[in-house]
Amino acid sequence: MYKAFYVAMCVSDYCVGDYFRDSREATDKVLAKRGVPILVGGTGMYLRWYLYGRPDAPKSTPELRAWVQEEIAKAGGDWDKAVSMVVDAGDKDARKLLRNDWYRLVRRFEVLKASGTPRGSKSLLYSELEDESEDHPPQKRIYRAIDDLDYEFVCFFLYSSRKRLYDHIDQRCEEMLTGNFGLLKEASWLLDKGILANTSPASRAIGYRQAMEYLARCREADGVSSPEQFIRFVEDFQKASRNFAKRQLTWFRQEPLYHWIDVSKQQEAVIDFIIKAYYDPNIIVSEASKGILIDKKSTVDKKNKLRDYMPQRKVFVTAEDCSEILDWISKTQRRKADGSLHGKTQDEREG
Repeated sequence: MYKAFYVAMCVSDYCVGDYFRDSREATDKVLAKRGVPILVGGTGMYLRWYLYGRPDAPKSTPELRAWVQEEIAKAGGDWDKAVSMVVDAGDKDARKLLRNDWYRLVRRFEVLKASGTPRGSKSLLYSELEDESEDHPPQKRIYRAIDDLDYEFVCFFLYSSRKRLYDHIDQRCEEMLTGNFGLLKEASWLLDKGILANTSPASRAIGYRQAMEYLARCREADGVSSPEQFIRFVEDFQKASRNFAKRQLTWFRQEPLYHWIDVSKQQEAVIDFIIKAYYDPNIIVSEASKGILIDKKSTVDKKNKLRDYMPQRKVFVTAEDCSEILDWISKTQRRKADGSLHGKTQDEREG
């Protein structure tokens, strides 16, 4: 039975602390019924909280957040000036943030003011997955001793070759835009709620951010988009997803608890191995693990073989393939004189 689904609205400010609380509560409920909790998916930082417990990072308060935002506002929207303010306050790594990533700049300033320590220093132990890349891998961290964790974990990372992974990501991105335009409709709904891209947890998520930015441009153009503009959005979505997957690989190579499984093997063999490993963890270091587990160091693309990887579009290839979605955009993203959108029923406008 699935637990911890639909625990928050996408317009709410659901953070990693909320995830830690809800996932641990769900775990305890399953254990109380003598079941086996299986946690699937999640970003590196969220899973790290779940495994190692809540870090000793300072919490933000409404008062502190308001003060920080007021200080940042003094930069007048000038990114370089705002970064200099945070750097001068003591966080030199603020320069490494992606340009115009105001959310993380504000958060770094909050942490600095709350603790007197820059985000990512040894006293905090935790940092954002999105801030890291293979060129700048996570710093060495202090972990709780494995035998001192709250539960006995058996952790696996399902790995496929980079080429196969990227092809699957490209395909999945296109699938998310088909079937009655699922992702675009959800992005449109968020915009209708007054949420802008990259301003909340949901609107910062990969896919939602690109879709909201694209639809915002369509609205500025009175619902007009060319096939080339739509395909550029699709490729941006695919690229952002691939880059995130690349950073995930880097992140999980730093995690000592995970055993990497080669999912190119037969599915039945992989499932059988995981079940056996749960009941007898010693099998992980036995002969039986050969051919199933792989050395995570061998997964590093040292020769940068996929540097020139080309996006694989199979659904939206020609202008004709985009016509149905562009027709929907034309009907729903044009504004009337009263500011409402054409093609929206009252129920759709109210969500």
